[in-house]
Amino acid sequence: MTILTLLFYNFFRSWKFTDPFKSDCNQYYSYLVAFFIHNDLTFSFSNNFWLIKGPLGIPNAKMSLGVALVETPFFLLGHFIAKIGGFSTDGYSAPYALSVNLGALVYVLIGLNYLRKSLLVFYKEFEVSLTIIGLFLGTNLFYYSTGMPIMSHSFLFWLFSVLIYNTIKWHKNGKFIHLCLGVLACGFITCVRPSHAIVLLIPILYGVFSWTTFVEKIKLLISLKLKLILATIIFLLPIIPQLLYWKIYTGSWFYFSYTKEGFFWGDPQIWEVLFSYRKGWFLYTPLMLLSIAGMFFYNIKELKFITWVYFLIGLYILSSWWCWWYGGSYGARALIDFYPLLGFPLCFVFRKFSKNITWRVSGGIILTVFVAWNIIGTIKYNRMIYHWDSMTKDSFWYGFNKISLIKEERAIFNSLLKEPDYDGALRGERDIPELSKEK
Repeated sequence: MTILTLLFYNFFRSWKFTDPFKSDCNQYYSYLVAFFIHNDLTFSFSNNFWLIKGPLGIPNAKMSLGVALVETPFFLLGHFIAKIGGFSTDGYSAPYALSVNLGALVYVLIGLNYLRKSLLVFYKEFEVSLTIIGLFLGTNLFYYSTGMPIMSHSFLFWLFSVLIYNTIKWHKNGKFIHLCLGVLACGFITCVRPSHAIVLLIPILYGVFSWTTFVEKIKLLISLKLKLILATIIFLLPIIPQLLYWKIYTGSWFYFSYTKEGFFWGDPQIWEVLFSYRKGWFLYTPLMLLSIAGMFFYNIKELKFITWVYFLIGLYILSSWWCWWYGGSYGARALIDFYPLLGFPLCFVFRKFSKNITWRVSGGIILTVFVAWNIIGTIKYNRMIYHWDSMTKDSFWYGFNKISLIKEERAIFNSLLKEPDYDGALRGERDIPELSKEK
């Protein structure tokens, strides 16, 4: 799968060497340019970053710096290549673009390997292989690994996979190193996306499936004593740079840089996140219907409770965000972060397809259909037959049987789009998409 991905990488990528760091990607990346190239975290140099003037009157980066932290090794590699190769060392020339974007793909492939090892603790090779292929090629993780890899989702997929693997290993063998690596991953996840601070629930609730097991887990954590304090410090290590940045440049240890943007806790758009034509998860990534079905029936008692808890809380949080469609994206990109955890119920479903040769062939056909749906969808998104934020029922079905649009068809397609009301959404007008533009 790795070889196949590299062979077709250039076909699916949407970034260009002349403009590799677009939109949110450039904002995550801004810390690296400011720190390593300009030595100026006040961003006083000429730039096109989304900066927010803080309480001290100093412009601050809007995004948290977690993505920049994990990009750093590949940024420095690109910087080294740029220097010895005679390229511009402004942070944006080809060596930086190739190094950082391919670096994100490397993280995803490492994450897939960690997830595979975790799944093999409970499942056999055949169903695990189907699960890994499905999650990568059959979901929008594929686009966010190849098309736009330096969004946060590729890194979060890797970090969640590392966390789950080390959580399982810690509970299996009791080695403190696995607890340390697990909570370190939790720290990075929180720094990349602060709304994922609840990620600590995964190691805390792993193995909990009754009141008795919950009490036993609390006793286990208490018995760690000094080790628990050390684990807490390790968790904070990736977060400390963010806290220091806020303290130095805003005067506060905690700072909400999104200003007017926020959550509407009383009006989560769960139905729209899952089913809408604009971004519906099950519409653009239908493979995950199998995973949700598997959540009701799969029998890994150590994971079942935390899978439900984390998914439901996470879905509530992300669907309460003012921009529940998360701007320009292929499908419900915010849900990619949950895929390592959802891989377990998905694997349970594929286990059911491994009973005999007939079931295996059926499972292979079903997986092929979902993979084809996603690959074709990725191509359609790159060709703007799936619009980044304005899809409607009419535009979806008009482009359903098309892989490209001629000039006349493009005009018709564009007339069927409905642009979200971003200003209204900021005010709490949830802008529920219409099923049809004419309605």
